Amino acid sequence: MTRTDVTLPPKRLHILGDEEIEALYGRPCLSGEDRTKAFTLTQPEKDPLASFTPISLQLYFLLQLGYFKAKQLFFTFTFDDVIEDVTYFLARYFPETPRPDLRMPNKRTILKQRHQILKLFSYRLCTPTDRQNLWIHAQHAARISSKPIYILRELLRSLAEQRLVKPGYTFLQEELVGKAITAEGKRLTTILHTLLSDSERLALDTLLQETDALYPITQLKRQPMKRKRQRNARCLTIAGRAITICPKLGKCSSSLLLSMNTTRRLGACKNTLLRCSIGNA
Repeated sequence: MTRTDVTLPPKRLHILGDEEIEALYGRPCLSGEDRTKAFTLTQPEKDPLASFTPISLQLYFLLQLGYFKAKQLFFTFTFDDVIEDVTYFLARYFPETPRPDLRMPNKRTILKQRHQILKLFSYRLCTPTDRQNLWIHAQHAARISSKPIYILRELLRSLAEQRLVKPGYTFLQEELVGKAITAEGKRLTTILHTLLSDSERLALDTLLQETDALYPITQLKRQPMKRKRQRNARCLTIAGRAITICPKLGKCSSSLLLSMNTTRRLGACKNTLLRCSIGNA
């Protein structure tokens, strides 16, 4: 077994499809009850309006606020991009006011509005420290499951619990999920290289060699009862070694072990080996 025998994730993962990414990160397209819910203001949400004049600035604040309530994200847009929502706000909150000249606020004003919105909802932007903590969380999640979607969901759950604005999708996918899976694979490979002797790796390789038919370990498990003693003799040694090694791997993903050549399936096959050796005794 060589260290290059580990099948690592591709350089670019594809965890979510375009529609799923849009659902997470796209600007809300609201209508009906969803629009009413997002654009109905509580008194604390109305209070900051007085600090923004003219009406075009108040309107932009309301749009940013409504979109944040819907997605917990900020978006870049012009009034023309969201004309239906502009019309809704004008009719609901400025019904007696002639249609104003809708001039876009400058960047400083937009950032000021976002700061007030974050404060309203007790949210904050991710700092470098937060990103480092997310990396640690991704590593822990990769020990439980190497499925990228599981790690991503764990990160999204953590962000929501901490009331953090989500970093960009590419950062989550490439810098956290992909690298966490790679790091966990390297960790397990290093441990197995240390703990397994050459003869043990060869024996396990033979048992777990991919073929066009069943894996040898599966064939072994299905041998008739009359050959039970022969089967047990082959299984007991490997089962005993697996029981010794698996606790030393710590909490780890059996699915990641499944992705490894040579020593792959070591953790996952422990119970199978035991069933082979003593399950029918």
